[in-house]
Amino acid sequence: MTGNSVATSGKIWLSQYSPGVPAEIDLNTYQSVVDILEDACNRFRNLPAYECMGFGLTYDELDKLSQDFASYLQNVLGLHAGDRVLGLGLDVEQGRGVAGAEVLHQLIGLEHVGADLVAPADIGLLGVGRVD
Repeated sequence: MTGNSVATSGKIWLSQYSPGVPAEIDLNTYQSVVDILEDACNRFRNLPAYECMGFGLTYDELDKLSQDFASYLQNVLGLHAGDRVLGLGLDVEQGRGVAGAEVLHQLIGLEHVGADLVAPADIGLLGVGRVD
């Protein structure tokens, strides 16, 4: 994809892709998001998967942590294949004194999502950071 077609497509992030990285994923290649992640972990095992605030994980580390987490859900919490897990990601900005109010606001919002989201396990992730 040339620089001009990137600008006209509105997908400005494509100019940051490494050579050989496709702009689109062939949806027929994978059956699920898990398949995509497993393929990436196998193909890019020693490369960085995530980097944030000076901390990083390789695909190999991500694969190991994912397996450990799945083992915890099954062997410690007693979940089974097909059980629902509610994941709540809270993004709270530092330094504004709104953390408690923001968490409460997001938790109260769960009342309105419907009874079909009842899960045997709730997982809360709290991201504290600042985007300037």
